[in-house]
Amino acid sequence: MKRPLIIVFAALGAIWLLLLPLLVGLYLRGAVPEWTANWPDAEAAQFDPGWFHSSLTWSSADGIDLALRARHVPPLRIGLLRVEGTISSPITPEPARIRSHIGLAGGWNLYGLLARIRDPGSLALEASNLSFNLASPAGQPLTLNLQAEQIGQGRIADAAPLGPLQLLARQHQDERGARHLGINLTLASAGLGEAVLTLSIGPAEAEALAELLDGLVQWAGSEPDSLTQRLALLSVVGAWQQLAAGGLVIRVERLALGEHTQVTASWVAQRPQPRIEGQGHIGEVADWYAAIAPLTGQDADQAELITEAWLLALAQNGWVRLDGEYFEFISPTASGDRVQSSAP
Repeated sequence: MKRPLIIVFAALGAIWLLLLPLLVGLYLRGAVPEWTANWPDAEAAQFDPGWFHSSLTWSSADGIDLALRARHVPPLRIGLLRVEGTISSPITPEPARIRSHIGLAGGWNLYGLLARIRDPGSLALEASNLSFNLASPAGQPLTLNLQAEQIGQGRIADAAPLGPLQLLARQHQDERGARHLGINLTLASAGLGEAVLTLSIGPAEAEALAELLDGLVQWAGSEPDSLTQRLALLSVVGAWQQLAAGGLVIRVERLALGEHTQVTASWVAQRPQPRIEGQGHIGEVADWYAAIAPLTGQDADQAELITEAWLLALAQNGWVRLDGEYFEFISPTASGDRVQSSAP
């Protein structure tokens, strides 16, 4: 009785330790060249498939260098593939370390760690000690967890960096195939406290969403008032109408700036305007605008004047009630209800 069991377990062990790694290696032998064929032209590329391990090195003319090593069917963590390596680029002064795992049921995750990331453009943005984990467990939503110790403008000596920053995003599909996205963003400031944004968007049909994003990219990259920009705008409008017809709702479940400013909002895309509730401190909003504006290329010197102008415009249109240093949102629908209910 023991001997047949030993033979069965020996066969299963041989399949796991010898045959499965070979099959994974054979799959990679055909899949990786096909995968990299869609990448930009490489200055150097080398793929070395093996029985238990495979490796890939790839370099492009614009300074991107990739070095990956894959372990087929790793015995210590059950799965089809474990990948580790580094990636260097013009925006990473030090190579980023990455690792990935593909499970037997099709789930996967990609983890990266960067000591520093720097934007070489005019904004000169920098983030330090940045990590991300992009995961899609089998049958579960796609999740992104991004963290950074600091973010700011590296070339400006007196610019106070913000941080830590934490972003958690989840995306899933419903039974109709429509996409739903949830985002939670937290950003801290040594002098201002903490800002929190919790946002949900959906449902969004995949084709209409892709058309909207393509139109926005085309619009942003085209010349002002050009035919290309007009066509891109028409594409964006058409995609937005499709999303609205599909029941798209955008919810700001929480927007908090420091201790006194709390706002919630809901916009059903089929309706002409959102519904906004909440209140806040004008100075608090101005201070946060001054802190964040440089990250988007905006001037922070006029933060207080710009904030007051925004709120004054909202007050003139019946959206906000101003009271000294404070403001309160009163959407036109809500204000109309109040007037009606106070009548004798």
